[in-house]
Amino acid sequence: MKTKLAIASLVVGLFVSVATADEMKIDGTSKETFAASAAAMAESLKPDEKEIFQKGLLNLIITRYPPAKGIEGLPLLAMMPQAMEVAHTTMNGVTKDEILERGRELATKAAAAKPDYAAIRSCLQRNVIVSKARIERTDFGPNIILDVTNNLPWAISFVHIGYKVTTPGRSVPWSDENFGMDVNGGIEPGETRSIATNAFGIPDIARNLQTEAQILDVADAEKRHLVGEVKFVGHPEQLTPNGCK
Repeated sequence: MKTKLAIASLVVGLFVSVATADEMKIDGTSKETFAASAAAMAESLKPDEKEIFQKGLLNLIITRYPPAKGIEGLPLLAMMPQAMEVAHTTMNGVTKDEILERGRELATKAAAAKPDYAAIRSCLQRNVIVSKARIERTDFGPNIILDVTNNLPWAISFVHIGYKVTTPGRSVPWSDENFGMDVNGGIEPGETRSIATNAFGIPDIARNLQTEAQILDVADAEKRHLVGEVKFVGHPEQLTPNGCK
């Protein structure tokens, strides 16, 4: 009888132990136990879960910090050092599953919020036409010269252009670059302007040059970009409200 009871107790103990291991929780007894329990959670994860876990953990640390309630953006991030200092208290008892769930929520929101750069750029390239791209040599080195025609219903003040310079029969281009530049006076709807800038890296031996160019982005009269995938110093983060159709 005693043997049966001992076996039963052992089975129950093993069951409780397994259940506890499956539902790993943050131990907020101290900063040390907090760090150890978080590390144990991270070590138990699959490789593709680690980044999700990290983002979920950091987000919960800051959002569960009472003074951060209702705050957003940079002011919220500025409170991270204080939130980390008391994380062992605010995160005590939070489970691994809860942290992963928050991480997945953030990943889903980020994916939904990310613009479809390819679709926006495709529309842009149908409406802003780059033509007559060519390389001309000057006393100060080669220049790339091209025409830009603006068929958008609004004026553009800045262009971001990618170009490639090749010679037929050569496998490697002489240049595969991009540049961004202001257009003095802008390009009004329906207008074509010729622009030029330095084309770096093309050696003197390069001959029989062919130049391809395409528009990558434009900015409106207030320097607000249409695509916005690449950031330029001095230009606002806000995208243009004008859009592209």
